[in-house]
Amino acid sequence: MITCPWCGTHYTAFQSNCNNCGGTLPLPAAEPPPTMEQAQMAAPPEIAMPPAPPRQVPKNYLTRLIWTDAGFITGFVFTLLGGIFTLVGLPMLVLSVLVVPMLIGLPFTAIGLLMLAGGIGLLAWRSNEAKKIIALLENGQVTRGQILEVTQNFNVRVNHRYPWTIRYGYQVNGNQHQGQISTFSMPGVAYQPNTPVPVLYAADAPSSSTLYPNALGYFD
Repeated sequence: MITCPWCGTHYTAFQSNCNNCGGTLPLPAAEPPPTMEQAQMAAPPEIAMPPAPPRQVPKNYLTRLIWTDAGFITGFVFTLLGGIFTLVGLPMLVLSVLVVPMLIGLPFTAIGLLMLAGGIGLLAWRSNEAKKIIALLENGQVTRGQILEVTQNFNVRVNHRYPWTIRYGYQVNGNQHQGQISTFSMPGVAYQPNTPVPVLYAADAPSSSTLYPNALGYFD
């Protein structure tokens, strides 16, 4: 059975693209003839590798990446809170200047503007990173990697949820590289330490990479 890595639709036979979302389906996992040792031991199957570029990514996948990215959601919350503080603080600041000789609105306004600046900057950064990931998913070179570490950051909480960071390693031309992705969903068994995973990297910048697919929020 083949499962679409973008939307989870199952197929009994291989086809190039998903009928549901239009994304490119991974190639069937290679199954070489088992050795005597493998026949005696239940060896795990090979991971399904992505097809050669260019690959088709579902049209709404950029939106999915953005709204399941821990950094983007954090930036959105900061921007929202900053806007509220600024909207509350500015009228208080104007009123205090014109009526009462006390700048009681200054702290609200200052905090609001700082949160707005930080939130907007974080939104722009994570949006740009998501666009880079889409480019890698479409045209990145393929290699095999391995999950190195899965950690949860209890210093950041959004909507009663703590973000997870998944760190992985891979090799290109004999050089070792590492990458990481973040998500608010608990990583499933396919993304636990020492698990092999397909990695996509930029041919001109091997240190720029992502997992295939970068299914942030869809690890369960």
